Amino acid sequence: MSDDIRGGLPSASAFEILAECYGQQQLVKRLPPEALALHKEEPDPLRDSGSRIHKSRETGNTLELDPQEFALYQSGLNYEQRIVEKWKSVFSLTDVKEGPRELRLWIHDSALNPLCSGQLDVHYISGKRALICDWKTAFCSNLVGAKGNWQLRLQAVLLKIEHPELEEIRVAFAKPMYEDSELDYCDYNETDLKYSLDSILYVLWWSTQPDAPRRAGKHCLHCPAKARCIEALSFFMLPSAMAIGVTRGEKPEQAAEAVSDDDLYRVWEVRNTIKEIGDACVARLKSKTDEELAAMGLRKGKGRDILDWDIEAAFKFLRDEKLWPEAELFKTMEFGIGKLGALATKQIGVDEKYASKEVKSLLEKFYTVKEGEKIIRRLR
Repeated sequence: MSDDIRGGLPSASAFEILAECYGQQQLVKRLPPEALALHKEEPDPLRDSGSRIHKSRETGNTLELDPQEFALYQSGLNYEQRIVEKWKSVFSLTDVKEGPRELRLWIHDSALNPLCSGQLDVHYISGKRALICDWKTAFCSNLVGAKGNWQLRLQAVLLKIEHPELEEIRVAFAKPMYEDSELDYCDYNETDLKYSLDSILYVLWWSTQPDAPRRAGKHCLHCPAKARCIEALSFFMLPSAMAIGVTRGEKPEQAAEAVSDDDLYRVWEVRNTIKEIGDACVARLKSKTDEELAAMGLRKGKGRDILDWDIEAAFKFLRDEKLWPEAELFKTMEFGIGKLGALATKQIGVDEKYASKEVKSLLEKFYTVKEGEKIIRRLR
């Protein structure tokens, strides 16, 4: 969803960050556009796949899903059905109606100004009871469970505002990756919902204060302002700082030996954030004058040369005039899926989202798949 739909206001999907760090929103507002532009989400096929699965749950159209995504979609439906059946069974519900999917609801102040919003993937209503199911299609290793999850808490409050007659709301995560696992849900009665609304309004009030405090933590991973936040910088760089303090003067590989296994895991987990913070710091240094850099003991050096090739002309020259072997020259040419996908979009009108997949299918008899160097991933 775009920020236009949210009106630039807090939303349920990101409320966990705001509840953990009241000052996050104020920092984001103070940053210049070029600083926020440095925050670029890493390419994530799993996230893109999840978006397609969410869209299929909304529309019921599964034509854009590949076989693996379709299997995950079916698993999600099964998980959701388990949640619904348990809810109906516990409260002996018979007249259950599904509400509009992907329904966006709002909290307003007394003057009807919007304060925040949330979007409900799926919800059901039966008399004075309701059930909200939020789909999480990834492994969600850092997901806060339904009990204590701010996103679901806000969604429950939003639905109560929309339907004041509701007396109890169950919120749950539908997690296709864990189809056979224990159900993850939480019940809110009217008292819970009242206190939850108070807590949400408190967070929203704090978030508007110029002196709202910031607190670093794992939530910083998803914050667009992390590269300009001193608290986030301290939090993410702490393991390296500890290692240097313990092993000052030793070689880097010796310093790494002093880092505990827990810190090794943490450095791996936040490595992209550390790089993003580093890139932002370097960008700030490049924007400074020579005098400012000199005062810091730094200077601007000559940048590396970037060659803009006329590849076709160079190829013909080396092949036809210098008689370099064509077969060897071809090996030096870059032949990547990304560039071929862009060409496929131009040549045959393939949707940009599916261009890489189309190229792989088109050329499947011309390549073999070899496993690259091992990488570190989370355990499922």
